[in-house]
Amino acid sequence: MLTRSEQAGVDVFVRQYASRFVFFQGHPEYDALSLQREYLRDIGRYLARERDSYPRLPVSYFDAATEEKLARFERKAAHQRHPALTNELPRLNLRTDIGAGNAAAVLFGNWLRYLGADADAPVAAR
Repeated sequence: MLTRSEQAGVDVFVRQYASRFVFFQGHPEYDALSLQREYLRDIGRYLARERDSYPRLPVSYFDAATEEKLARFERKAAHQRHPALTNELPRLNLRTDIGAGNAAAVLFGNWLRYLGADADAPVAAR
């Protein structure tokens, strides 16, 4: 395991035997707004009755004020389930420390450097 959290579990891992594969449970390639777009899409599907349950709020993604507004919107959506309600979605603000694609750039850069270093190693060392 390379990364793990109490809430999400294992996120990034590699095999114990020699391998060049890195496995991701999450989406490090997402830009800062990708999760927001998916969340809003799923709210729209709920309101259009294309899904039965309201989507879960992404953990630690929006700022506290936005989370409160979204909780109020969810309660309203449960009682007034209609596609037009999407026009009343509040303005969404992410946490200020969420960077746009920074994790992916670091992860993939490190992986490519590792692969480059491994390619230069003698065959017996691989």
